[in-house]
Amino acid sequence: MPQERRPSRRYREIAARLAGDRTSASGTILVTCGRRTEGKAAVAADLAAALALSGRRTLLLGADPPDRLRDELGMPDEGTREVETVQQDLGFLAVADAAACERALEEAGGRFDRVVIDGPPRIAALARSALLAAERVLIPVQPSPLDLWASIDMAEAVRTTQRRNRQLRAYLVVNQLDRRNALSGAMH
Repeated sequence: MPQERRPSRRYREIAARLAGDRTSASGTILVTCGRRTEGKAAVAADLAAALALSGRRTLLLGADPPDRLRDELGMPDEGTREVETVQQDLGFLAVADAAACERALEEAGGRFDRVVIDGPPRIAALARSALLAAERVLIPVQPSPLDLWASIDMAEAVRTTQRRNRQLRAYLVVNQLDRRNALSGAMH
């Protein structure tokens, strides 16, 4: 079993808010972004670990090629088609396409309180399917003009999806702040 992940205080605070959210029925949270370099896998892993530490049975779905997520979790490279235990109350499953993601979400219903999906960057069929299933979407961005610009397409996809999924709420997660950087300092 991988070493237990200890998320930061900020992720524990976010998890506490999400865990106590009584307006959320299925508790599916999608973490996705406009580019590959925002730290999406780390955000998904830390959020899932924080939810598990709060006592919520949590499934982390790796819907982006899961190599980076496996590294974040300290898991061996060989994957299975079964849910793998990461730590108490936290399971992991890699899914390859939208159909596999939908099946995993259906099967997770009775076994898990929350599902965190590490979604692919950019909007593809898998991300669209995950957006329809999610109640919350977290969009990690680094404090850079390029990352903020890249999130515009994601915001538009969220707005479009909200026509069919009215409970969907989106949040930008400013990630990798460095107070020495002028833009980061202004955002802190």
